[in-house]
Amino acid sequence: MTQGYMIGEATARGVAVTALVPPADVQGLPGVVTPEMFGAVGDGVANDSTACQAAVATGKDVFFGQKYNIDGASSPRLHVTTANQTLFGAGDESQLLFAHDVTGIKINAEGCTVRGLRITGNSAGVAQFGIGSTDLAGGVGANSLRVDSVTFESLATAGMILFNGAIPLLGPFVTNCRAHNCGTGFWTLTEYGTFVSCEAKQCGTGFEIEAGNVLVAACYAVSCTVIGIRIDAGGNDGHGAVVGSSFNHNAINISFDAVINQGMPIVGCNFYGAPGSVRVGIAGAGALGARFIGCAIGVPVNVGLNSRAVFTDCLWPVSPVAITIDATAAVRFDGANVDLHGQLSADVAAAAATQTTAFVNQLQGVTAILPAVVAPAAPAAGYVLYIDTADGILKAKASTGHVTNVALPA
Repeated sequence: MTQGYMIGEATARGVAVTALVPPADVQGLPGVVTPEMFGAVGDGVANDSTACQAAVATGKDVFFGQKYNIDGASSPRLHVTTANQTLFGAGDESQLLFAHDVTGIKINAEGCTVRGLRITGNSAGVAQFGIGSTDLAGGVGANSLRVDSVTFESLATAGMILFNGAIPLLGPFVTNCRAHNCGTGFWTLTEYGTFVSCEAKQCGTGFEIEAGNVLVAACYAVSCTVIGIRIDAGGNDGHGAVVGSSFNHNAINISFDAVINQGMPIVGCNFYGAPGSVRVGIAGAGALGARFIGCAIGVPVNVGLNSRAVFTDCLWPVSPVAITIDATAAVRFDGANVDLHGQLSADVAAAAATQTTAFVNQLQGVTAILPAVVAPAAPAAGYVLYIDTADGILKAKASTGHVTNVALPA
């Protein structure tokens, strides 16, 4: 049976459909060129850099059907400057190998697409990117970029970086991509972007989300040595969301850093696996607007200096989970936060909703909340929360007898 590849689009009765074309016919397609037309060998050994760039420079769609050694130290190696151009291949067998510290594919045009390629670096460089994208003067740049079914591997700095420059880069859409053994898997400094069904494995940082208005959905980061996903608005809006994603067995599973002015919901995500943690405002003090909704959290939580966080209807599958809150942080636990060893007291959740800072360490250790009293007895385990009638402060008394002030009067 002849194997086919998805090539471009055709139109039948006004409905866009994808044409399935055998590889032998690729060179005969109008508007499509291959590096072989310009002298490429495609064996992964011969230097095909000049031939590959010549194919890209035609402005036509380029089909990479083999393995191409794209050698040379000048950056970028393949420079896309024609709007709506597509670089595509047949999956992991269509491989671009970059040996130097370069940006492999740089996009400086609108409406472009990269799909079905395997982009491989040398693991050793200090400035090596698989795909780089920047805006141009006047905002005419890499808007509406599409990256689909691309594998990034062994790229020392990042699999891909989407950079906004002075003007926000609009609408990059990244789907079904994988980043393995990269410094950072997916790095965006845009204010708008979407990542769907992408995987980062054994990278330094899996997803680096800077600026805002970025949606990360159904994504996965595992065994990253620095952070699974880092949210750093850098002073911009924090709009966007992380939805239905898993961050497991990373050094830090998720980290909120610097200021996120308008909030960033984290919805239906999983965070588990040693040595991971959930960190809000630790590396960059003053992270604002981190809201965890319906998440499963099985790792320690740390909320740092002048930071804010809300946990609503979350599942805590490990009991107890250490929750450390800085004295200047503002943290709220709303709704039915549940652990697998028994639902947290509704009274505790209600009290937390009315306070600024609550529950230092071992949230699951809270055993009761008492009405206003002078000084309750120490519990057998965990903490007792109470409002001290002498000063109106919400306090936690531990089994050791130690008393901690956890919130000032509302």
